[in-house]
Amino acid sequence: MRHLNGFMRPHKRLRSLLNFVKLSIVKGLAYPCTNVGQSRNSEVSAHPPAPWSQKGLDVQKARVKNQIFCPEFLRMARRFGYSRVSTSDQDWSLQLQALTKAGVDDRDIFREKASGAKRDRTELRRMLDQLRPGDQATVYRLDRLARSQLHLLQILEEIEGKGAKLVSLMDNIDTGTATGKMVVGVLAVLAEFERNLLMERCAAGVKIARQRNVRFGRPPKLTPSLIRQVLLAHDDASTTVPETCRVLGISKSSYYAALREGRRQALETAEAA
Repeated sequence: MRHLNGFMRPHKRLRSLLNFVKLSIVKGLAYPCTNVGQSRNSEVSAHPPAPWSQKGLDVQKARVKNQIFCPEFLRMARRFGYSRVSTSDQDWSLQLQALTKAGVDDRDIFREKASGAKRDRTELRRMLDQLRPGDQATVYRLDRLARSQLHLLQILEEIEGKGAKLVSLMDNIDTGTATGKMVVGVLAVLAEFERNLLMERCAAGVKIARQRNVRFGRPPKLTPSLIRQVLLAHDDASTTVPETCRVLGISKSSYYAALREGRRQALETAEAA
């Protein structure tokens, strides 16, 4: 008899459970991480079945699915490294050696030859795109990431937003610790100070330029020479507007704008005389 009063023999239950685990491993099944006990009815949650019963076997099978084949359970945190030099004359062997000693796999180190002032760097973007929650981005120094506090803070915010952390080997900074978070706060204050100084310098430069009658924006299209040519073509009855626009390389709106500006200047000159 396989069943005796609704129960299975212990060795039958164990054999069935092992067969299920082997079959799941071969097929490579993956199940979402859910609490099986809570997903069933209240009767099962309040009164858990006996482990040797058929219902108890089903619960154990589901627990094996959730604990062994959960994608979050199988995934491990990774360590990425970023190494940068500005010119081809510089050597990054010192950076690579330090990153390798810190536990970063050589295949996970992103090497780049570019200036630190350049924001759109290919290898840096590749490393940031691969970060997942729990991962670690490792650099030799903070200046390998960025030169300005503002750009560095933006990179730190992107790393923190993905649930990862940043570790600087020579600066002894780990954003996953309280000290590292304090350093990030200090960098935020410095970045805001740098941003305010930049805005003040820009405002002062604009004020001085306006005092010197410097015009901002693109150069004006209505030059005195163009206005004079439009007026001469308009006074000539044998010249049409489309032909004038084609020869001068302008549109009809520019043609009539130049005509209005020329008439306005002529009227001001007449009034002044």
